[in-house]
Amino acid sequence: MKAEKTPIELNGTKHLLFDLSSFYEFDKTYGSINKAMQALHFNDDNIPHILQLGLAHEEVVPIENLELLVDLTNRDTLKKQILQALELALPDPDKHKNKVATNTEADKGLDWDWLYYIGTVLLEMQETVFWCCTLRKLISLWAVHKRYNGLDKADEEQATASDDFIRNYM
Repeated sequence: MKAEKTPIELNGTKHLLFDLSSFYEFDKTYGSINKAMQALHFNDDNIPHILQLGLAHEEVVPIENLELLVDLTNRDTLKKQILQALELALPDPDKHKNKVATNTEADKGLDWDWLYYIGTVLLEMQETVFWCCTLRKLISLWAVHKRYNGLDKADEEQATASDDFIRNYM
């Protein structure tokens, strides 16, 4: 699975890609990905910082340079492209329907200890590969790993047992 990049025009063509390193910075700076998107929606001054995180995989662009490139004529377009790039980096909701976080859970940020353990120990990724991986790719690989090793059956059995318990006592 190859990460999809979103092309943007900023003093030439560049490509946005929000990898785990970007998401970690979102959590550190804003508290969660959801809160970062709220900050983007309500305050255009956040566009350069979020662009900087999405461009970090290609090159380090000083925030001052990005601030000069973001103006009233391109803000709405850049917001749409940022959201498109994020959609490509986040887990596919159609494939992971039963694992979609509630708004309260999503506002807490990601469980970085667990994600790091999954990536580096269970999936045996090198640290650099882990941080360059998108969240979509990591969650997809984890789902395949669970299915291949029979771990998803235990989840299904537990969910079925819980459903049966609730049905019997309601």
